[in-house]
Amino acid sequence: MGKPLARSVLVLLLFLPAAAATTEPALLVTVGEVTDIAAVLWVRGHSPGPIGVQYGVSGGAKQQGAEIQVSAAGDFTGKLPLVALGPASRYRYTVSQGGSEVQGEFVTAPPPAAAASVRFVWSGDLGSRAQCRHVTQGYPIFRALARYRVDFFLFVGDTIYGDHACGGFDRVPGYDFVARTLPEYRAKHRYNREDAAVQAYFRAL
Repeated sequence: MGKPLARSVLVLLLFLPAAAATTEPALLVTVGEVTDIAAVLWVRGHSPGPIGVQYGVSGGAKQQGAEIQVSAAGDFTGKLPLVALGPASRYRYTVSQGGSEVQGEFVTAPPPAAAASVRFVWSGDLGSRAQCRHVTQGYPIFRALARYRVDFFLFVGDTIYGDHACGGFDRVPGYDFVARTLPEYRAKHRYNREDAAVQAYFRAL
């Protein structure tokens, strides 16, 4: 009786990491380096070629468009400076490549001379030993952070652990190594950024 049950449990555990991997977003987006008049949109695509970006003030009719060219040499990553923005304004963007599309938003800073109240949260130390992505929960801290409406997020400290290996039956595979080469460091960053909760939070600021 015990052996069939053990085999069933093993099959379930082997299935969980694969199921978690299928939910990863195809396009990874982060907006940072935000000032009162500018920001930088970083993106990782899923293939070489152009990535389309549309952006404008949230709720406004006017949209600006641009393209980012990415290649395998840069791990399909690229960035687009967003300039001539208005201060203390919420912007929405759409990023697309092929049949994949994601939307998000961010807030510009108030003018330097203006007194303004701001709300922010901070976090760090993501993906340390035995604390990488859980097969069902991912990185749950980002769902907790999402309960707060803030103006910006400070991602402080270790955003990956290149010198830590993390794996196990309850962890999403892909992080169980020590990074020593550029492709390995990129894989570590990609692993953390691919988490669905991370991407949802980064796109909702």
